[in-house]
Amino acid sequence: MQIIPDGIRSFLRNLCRGFIPLEKSRPRRLKPSASGGGRSLTGFTLIEVLVTAGVLALIATFLGLSLWGFRAGQRLTQQTTLVVMALRDAQQRSIVREDGMEWGVRFTNASSGQDLVTLFQQSPSSGGGISIADDVSSFPLAEGIEFSEPASGSSEVVFTVLSGSPQASLTVSLRKVGSSADEDKKTVKVQTNGVIGE
Repeated sequence: MQIIPDGIRSFLRNLCRGFIPLEKSRPRRLKPSASGGGRSLTGFTLIEVLVTAGVLALIATFLGLSLWGFRAGQRLTQQTTLVVMALRDAQQRSIVREDGMEWGVRFTNASSGQDLVTLFQQSPSSGGGISIADDVSSFPLAEGIEFSEPASGSSEVVFTVLSGSPQASLTVSLRKVGSSADEDKKTVKVQTNGVIGE
Protein backbone atom coordinates (compact mmCIF):
# COMPACT_ATOMS: atom_id res chain seq x y z
CA MET A 1 0.00 0.00 0.00
CA GLN A 2 1.51 3.26 -1.21
CA ILE A 3 0.59 6.48 0.54
CA ILE A 4 2.33 8.80 -1.95
CA PRO A 5 1.83 8.19 -5.69
CA ASP A 6 4.97 7.58 -7.78
CA GLY A 7 4.74 10.87 -9.75
CA ILE A 8 4.62 12.99 -6.61
CA ARG A 9 7.34 10.87 -4.96
CA SER A 10 9.77 11.48 -7.88
CA PHE A 11 8.91 15.20 -7.88
CA LEU A 12 9.61 15.47 -4.15
CA ARG A 13 12.85 13.49 -4.55
CA ASN A 14 14.04 15.90 -7.28
CA LEU A 15 12.87 18.91 -5.29
CA CYS A 16 14.82 17.81 -2.24
CA ARG A 17 17.90 17.49 -4.43
CA GLY A 18 17.28 21.03 -5.74
CA PHE A 19 16.84 19.77 -9.29
CA ILE A 20 13.77 19.70 -11.47
CA PRO A 21 14.41 18.28 -14.94
CA LEU A 22 13.99 21.00 -17.57
CA GLU A 23 11.69 18.94 -19.73
CA LYS A 24 9.28 18.51 -16.85
CA SER A 25 9.25 22.19 -15.74
CA ARG A 26 8.92 23.83 -19.19
CA PRO A 27 5.44 24.10 -20.69
CA ARG A 28 5.11 22.15 -23.88
CA ARG A 29 4.68 23.95 -27.19
CA LEU A 30 1.85 23.09 -29.40
CA LYS A 31 3.00 21.69 -32.72
CA PRO A 32 1.86 23.28 -35.96
CA SER A 33 -1.08 21.57 -37.53
CA ALA A 34 -0.48 19.04 -40.25
CA SER A 35 -2.81 20.96 -42.55
CA GLY A 36 0.05 23.37 -43.38
CA GLY A 37 -1.16 26.31 -41.30
CA GLY A 38 2.33 26.52 -39.83
CA ARG A 39 1.18 28.81 -37.07
CA SER A 40 2.61 28.38 -33.59
CA LEU A 41 0.37 29.27 -30.68
CA THR A 42 3.18 30.95 -28.74
CA GLY A 43 4.23 34.64 -29.07
CA PHE A 44 2.31 37.82 -29.90
CA THR A 45 0.51 38.91 -33.01
CA LEU A 46 1.40 42.13 -34.81
CA ILE A 47 -1.92 43.69 -33.76
CA GLU A 48 -1.19 43.01 -30.08
CA VAL A 49 2.25 44.60 -30.36
CA LEU A 50 0.86 47.70 -32.14
CA VAL A 51 -1.95 48.16 -29.62
CA THR A 52 0.51 47.88 -26.73
CA ALA A 53 2.89 50.38 -28.37
CA GLY A 54 -0.01 52.80 -28.94
CA VAL A 55 -1.16 52.59 -25.32
CA LEU A 56 2.41 53.16 -24.09
CA ALA A 57 2.77 56.18 -26.39
CA LEU A 58 -0.47 57.69 -25.01
CA ILE A 59 0.69 57.18 -21.42
CA ALA A 60 4.06 58.78 -22.20
CA THR A 61 2.33 61.77 -23.82
CA PHE A 62 0.04 62.36 -20.84
CA LEU A 63 2.95 62.05 -18.41
CA GLY A 64 5.01 64.52 -20.43
CA LEU A 65 2.21 67.08 -20.55
CA SER A 66 1.48 66.81 -16.84
CA LEU A 67 5.19 67.15 -16.02
CA TRP A 68 5.42 70.24 -18.22
CA GLY A 69 2.43 71.82 -16.46
CA PHE A 70 3.86 70.95 -13.05
CA ARG A 71 7.23 72.53 -13.90
CA ALA A 72 5.57 75.71 -15.19
CA GLY A 73 3.58 75.95 -11.94
CA GLN A 74 6.77 75.49 -9.91
CA ARG A 75 8.49 78.22 -11.97
CA LEU A 76 5.57 80.60 -11.31
CA THR A 77 5.77 79.93 -7.55
CA GLN A 78 9.54 80.43 -7.57
CA GLN A 79 9.34 83.74 -9.44
CA THR A 80 6.60 85.02 -7.11
CA THR A 81 8.83 84.18 -4.13
CA LEU A 82 11.72 86.09 -5.74
CA VAL A 83 9.49 89.15 -6.24
CA VAL A 84 8.43 89.06 -2.57
CA MET A 85 12.07 88.69 -1.50
CA ALA A 86 13.11 91.70 -3.64
CA LEU A 87 10.35 93.81 -2.07
CA ARG A 88 11.31 92.78 1.46
CA ASP A 89 14.99 93.43 0.71
CA ALA A 90 14.21 96.98 -0.47
CA GLN A 91 11.98 97.54 2.57
CA GLN A 92 14.70 96.40 4.99
CA ARG A 93 17.33 98.57 3.28
CA SER A 94 15.03 101.59 3.65
CA ILE A 95 14.35 100.82 7.31
CA VAL A 96 18.07 100.77 8.15
CA ARG A 97 18.62 103.69 5.75
CA GLU A 98 21.38 101.87 3.92
CA ASP A 99 23.65 104.40 2.15
CA GLY A 100 21.31 107.14 3.49
CA MET A 101 18.84 106.33 0.73
CA GLU A 102 15.29 105.19 0.14
CA TRP A 103 15.01 101.86 -1.62
CA GLY A 104 12.43 100.60 -4.05
CA VAL A 105 11.57 97.98 -6.63
CA ARG A 106 10.49 98.62 -10.23
CA PHE A 107 8.51 96.10 -12.26
CA THR A 108 8.89 96.49 -16.02
CA ASN A 109 6.53 94.73 -18.40
CA ALA A 110 8.63 94.67 -21.57
CA SER A 111 6.73 94.73 -24.86
CA SER A 112 9.47 92.56 -26.33
CA GLY A 113 11.85 90.41 -24.36
CA GLN A 114 11.65 89.34 -20.75
CA ASP A 115 9.99 91.32 -17.98
CA LEU A 116 12.35 92.79 -15.36
CA VAL A 117 12.44 93.30 -11.60
CA THR A 118 14.85 96.10 -10.62
CA LEU A 119 16.09 97.06 -7.16
CA PHE A 120 16.96 100.76 -6.98
CA GLN A 121 17.92 103.46 -4.49
CA GLN A 122 17.14 107.14 -4.45
CA SER A 123 17.74 110.07 -2.16
CA PRO A 124 14.91 110.56 0.32
CA SER A 125 12.19 112.73 -1.18
CA SER A 126 11.06 115.71 0.77
CA GLY A 127 7.98 117.71 0.02
CA GLY A 128 7.10 115.86 -3.19
CA GLY A 129 10.35 116.75 -4.97
CA ILE A 130 11.65 114.55 -7.77
CA SER A 131 14.29 112.02 -6.79
CA ILE A 132 16.71 110.46 -9.25
CA ALA A 133 16.99 106.71 -8.84
CA ASP A 134 20.10 104.59 -9.28
CA ASP A 135 19.47 101.03 -10.36
CA VAL A 136 21.39 98.65 -8.10
CA SER A 137 20.45 95.25 -9.51
CA SER A 138 17.84 93.63 -11.69
CA PHE A 139 16.76 90.19 -12.78
CA PRO A 140 14.50 89.01 -15.59
CA LEU A 141 11.51 86.82 -14.94
CA ALA A 142 12.02 83.18 -15.89
CA GLU A 143 11.11 81.98 -19.35
CA GLY A 144 7.40 81.27 -19.59
CA ILE A 145 6.48 83.79 -16.84
CA GLU A 146 5.27 87.36 -17.41
CA PHE A 147 3.64 90.25 -15.57
CA SER A 148 -0.09 90.57 -16.04
CA GLU A 149 -0.01 93.64 -13.79
CA PRO A 150 1.52 96.05 -14.69
CA ALA A 151 -0.08 95.27 -18.04
CA SER A 152 2.39 97.48 -19.90
CA GLY A 153 5.19 99.86 -19.07
CA SER A 154 6.43 99.82 -15.49
CA SER A 155 5.30 100.43 -11.95
CA GLU A 156 7.37 100.85 -8.83
CA VAL A 157 7.16 101.04 -5.11
CA VAL A 158 9.48 103.11 -2.88
CA PHE A 159 9.78 102.43 0.83
CA THR A 160 10.09 105.32 3.27
CA VAL A 161 13.26 105.66 5.31
CA LEU A 162 13.07 104.27 8.88
CA SER A 163 9.38 103.24 8.79
CA GLY A 164 9.64 100.97 5.75
CA SER A 165 6.11 101.81 4.70
CA PRO A 166 5.54 102.30 0.98
CA GLN A 167 4.69 105.71 -0.38
CA ALA A 168 1.72 104.08 -2.15
CA SER A 169 0.19 100.61 -2.26
CA LEU A 170 1.04 98.33 -5.17
CA THR A 171 -0.26 95.13 -6.71
CA VAL A 172 1.90 92.99 -8.98
CA SER A 173 0.56 89.90 -10.75
CA LEU A 174 2.59 87.18 -12.44
CA ARG A 175 1.22 84.51 -14.75
CA LYS A 176 2.24 81.79 -17.15
CA VAL A 177 2.79 83.28 -20.60
CA GLY A 178 -0.41 83.38 -22.62
CA SER A 179 -2.64 82.05 -19.83
CA SER A 180 -5.64 83.82 -18.38
CA ALA A 181 -6.74 81.09 -15.96
CA ASP A 182 -6.76 82.03 -12.27
CA GLU A 183 -4.73 78.96 -11.25
CA ASP A 184 -1.94 80.14 -13.61
CA LYS A 185 -1.67 83.52 -11.87
CA LYS A 186 -0.13 84.74 -8.59
CA THR A 187 -0.56 88.19 -7.06
CA VAL A 188 1.74 90.06 -4.68
CA LYS A 189 0.34 93.02 -2.73
CA VAL A 190 2.22 95.80 -0.95
CA GLN A 191 -0.13 97.52 1.47
CA THR A 192 0.26 101.08 2.74
CA ASN A 193 1.05 99.80 6.27
CA GLY A 194 4.12 97.97 4.87
CA VAL A 195 2.72 94.45 4.78
CA ILE A 196 3.99 92.46 1.77
CA GLY A 197 2.26 89.22 0.88
CA GLU A 198 0.72 86.96 -1.71
